[in-house]
Amino acid sequence: MNLNENPIKRLEASNWNENGSEFHVFNSQEELISYLCRSEEKCKQSESGRYDFEQCVFNFKVIQWVNIFDSYVCFKNTVFNDEVTFNGKIFKDNVEFGGCRFFKHVDFSECTFEKEFYPSSYRDSASFKNATFKNHVTFWGNEFGGVADFSNSHFEKGVDFENSIFNAELKFHEATLGGDAFFKDVEFMGKVNSWNLVCLKDISFEWANFRQKANFSDLKVENGLVNLHGTNFEKNAYFYNGIIHQLYLDNSVIEKGVYFLGSTIRTAKRETWRIIKHEFVKQNNKIEGLRYYALEMEEYENELFGDKKRIRFSFFSIIRDFFLVFKKGDRTNKFIVFMNRISNDHNSKPFRGITFTLLATLIFYLLFIWIIKLENNMIFSFSFDFIGLNFKQALQMLNLTDWKYTPFDINYSWAYGVLFVGRIVIGFGIYQTIQAFRKFGRF
Repeated sequence: MNLNENPIKRLEASNWNENGSEFHVFNSQEELISYLCRSEEKCKQSESGRYDFEQCVFNFKVIQWVNIFDSYVCFKNTVFNDEVTFNGKIFKDNVEFGGCRFFKHVDFSECTFEKEFYPSSYRDSASFKNATFKNHVTFWGNEFGGVADFSNSHFEKGVDFENSIFNAELKFHEATLGGDAFFKDVEFMGKVNSWNLVCLKDISFEWANFRQKANFSDLKVENGLVNLHGTNFEKNAYFYNGIIHQLYLDNSVIEKGVYFLGSTIRTAKRETWRIIKHEFVKQNNKIEGLRYYALEMEEYENELFGDKKRIRFSFFSIIRDFFLVFKKGDRTNKFIVFMNRISNDHNSKPFRGITFTLLATLIFYLLFIWIIKLENNMIFSFSFDFIGLNFKQALQMLNLTDWKYTPFDINYSWAYGVLFVGRIVIGFGIYQTIQAFRKFGRF
């Protein structure tokens, strides 16, 4: 048989580099198929077995491989000068692409990587759409020259893109991350489309740079942390309708805007609440801005009071927190924050303001009458006939301009001190109620 008629003979005859180690230059699909179908004896001669492509060069558009790579696959330092597709292939063992150079588009869509996957950089576009990674994957320091498509991909044990560079659009929408995901110090030069991303653990964009718009709408991190510490957003970033268990935004740089409308954020530090509040204020969304202001103040209260057992807002929690105000620490700020919370929940609940005002009126009225009783050695008896009269006298305490208040035409002296303090507290309650009702017109 003529040597030129046998592809495997041509490969064996002409593929040796200057160091004496074997490598192959593939110029056609026929040569590749012949190499893949070589005998077991020939495979044993290769250091990495049947799928040993270390230092190989592909000078044609590769569209056909085996459907299942059932043993170790080695593409270390391989060069693909044209497009290559691995679409739908299953890798049963480890697959190594370290040092590999893809000069044109590479397609890993719908692939399944059952063990370790060692990637490389990509000078053109790369698609991992619908791919499944059953082990943790590390793209550390890799560069994507064209569009990087990871849409609908599944990372069952997480992924690490630390220090990577995406020079064009990143598509990460509808992907699922079963483990921690790291995008620390990543450069996103193009748009990031990552809506409907689901992460079962933590996801970190610490110190990452978003140079274009980023869409993380409907992000779901229901049991983990979204770490945006020190993240730089040069354009708008959208986190609409997300569900986030815990969020860090401290030290982030926001040059345009970050949008959290419709999102549920369960836990955050005060600085994160402040940043989100500020973003809503910039967007002229006063309602959401006020809501996050209340969360900011609640976290500030936790900082002042320290760790305390969560109790539903009630008489018992008010009494407990009142005594905590006078414990060591910044008593002045603690008292101010405490009064703002119980009177209108930091300007967010006007009906709490009404309740506070009416309760203060009732308490100080009863105390006022009791002091009058002591001063005048009087005996009071309960009767339903006088409920209306007492109700009228109590409501008159709400008239802050009437300082000649003499219920039942009884003179008093010491009771005036109770009236004075009571009017201050009632006036504060009225002011807080008005402030809460004006919440849509302030900020």
